[in-house]
Amino acid sequence: MTRNDPSRTPRVTRNRPSVFVFLIDQSGSMEEKITFNDETLSKSAAVASIVNGLLGEILHRCKREEGYRHYFDVAVFGYGGNEVRSLLPGAEEHGGFLTPAELAAAPVETVRYFRERVLTDGRRLTSVAEQKAWITPRHIGKTPMYAALAKAHDTVHEWVRDHTDQCGFPPIVINISDGEATDAGEEELAVLAERIRGLSTDCGPVMLVNIHLSPGSDELGVMFPAEGDLPDKPYARLLFRLSSAVPAIFYGEVAAITGRREFGQSRLVSYNSTMTDLIGMLSIGTVSINLLD
Repeated sequence: MTRNDPSRTPRVTRNRPSVFVFLIDQSGSMEEKITFNDETLSKSAAVASIVNGLLGEILHRCKREEGYRHYFDVAVFGYGGNEVRSLLPGAEEHGGFLTPAELAAAPVETVRYFRERVLTDGRRLTSVAEQKAWITPRHIGKTPMYAALAKAHDTVHEWVRDHTDQCGFPPIVINISDGEATDAGEEELAVLAERIRGLSTDCGPVMLVNIHLSPGSDELGVMFPAEGDLPDKPYARLLFRLSSAVPAIFYGEVAAITGRREFGQSRLVSYNSTMTDLIGMLSIGTVSINLLD
């Protein structure tokens, strides 16, 4: 399927919704300082800001005159120290998910931030914008990624059970981390990832996206690689192994970012990503917000 063939493109409707599950690393290493939007802040703060912006965009796409349409169920889990916890107020009471209307009504703070745009003549225009802060920065302890992926599996499994023949676009699980799991080995992670990808609805199998954030080195990152594009690093190869293949509906967006035209061996993974890369990966990973009826 391609987005250039509307007759074969899945659509998301109120009767056939889709689901996003975000897993956010909140371990101690996410305290590392970076520069993002000309501001020095922690990785955890930058990721929180980016994900909050994406949640706001999801709400914007779901809003109609009568209110927020139930096109998606959204779950966000943070993992750090010895726990995995829901980051959306009240979501645990609803199986980990909030609907767009519930997300909009959640009692969270609104924060101000500076937004910079580059005009066509090269001038930079800075403005002040506001967005809700569903996700707040946190960084503590170890990286229980296995536990987070297990939580994602169980949460999506319950959703798939109730929506097997009522899904408008395959569920998407997006894992964002700057390090390796501290609670499991490679084979345990690979088996669990296969179980997640093995979940399926009538619109296709669950897609698992893994985004590895840069540790601040000068090593170049890779996005949507084929196996031969990976650096000679065991963790890069593991993330590739954990991730889903790039589906045809993503080809156009991936080509626009990478310049690649062949995708048969590519997977939904990035390694050594900058925050700009993270924004690009999330934009492609949530392409279903453009498929609303």
